[in-house]
Amino acid sequence: MLFRTLLLLAASFCAATTFSQSNFDNGMPVTFLSGFPATIGSDGNLPLHIADDFVLPGSASTISRIVWHGTQGNRVGDPIPSREFNIEIYGPGVVPSTPHPIALHTFHNVMPSTTRLGKRASPRTIGPFVINRYSFQLPSTITLTAGQTYWICIYAAPDPSVSPVNEFYWSHSTYTGGNTNMRVPPPLPFFVPTLTYLSYHRGDVSFKLYP
Repeated sequence: MLFRTLLLLAASFCAATTFSQSNFDNGMPVTFLSGFPATIGSDGNLPLHIADDFVLPGSASTISRIVWHGTQGNRVGDPIPSREFNIEIYGPGVVPSTPHPIALHTFHNVMPSTTRLGKRASPRTIGPFVINRYSFQLPSTITLTAGQTYWICIYAAPDPSVSPVNEFYWSHSTYTGGNTNMRVPPPLPFFVPTLTYLSYHRGDVSFKLYP
């Protein structure tokens, strides 16, 4: 009886520390969409940087861990390649598509923990590719203003060893209540002739924030 009680206490402790309740949930990743890829490239090599908006509640206006979903083009059975990411938080009142935006918080060249999910998606029109869960514990907790709109931008860190093509695809989300923003920073002589910032309004991408 004592042994069983200890096991239950240990399980409860692990659940409380590992699966704490998020203070912002932008929805789980979708799989194949009809006529449209279930993921969108967010990569520093192209470069295309995908950002999405969020608002924290007054009851939990801090962030200590960030979780997002996507694929690196790894198929079923393939090993998940190591990949560094850049995470930038903008706002309030700063949208990443505005010229020369200044990030409120930046976490560059971070190596998140990666878990393979059972879901599959297609970055383009081929596949299937495995969707991964990426989790990054912030070096220290950050505090934002509750009720204000912020933007989180996550993209694969530029890798000079690969050609300028998308290396990371952020999963679209089952949630459709916000805006997805695509930031195209300069210079892009091979992509657009002039400085251009584009905005997407094609639903949302999948991520969670934890206090």
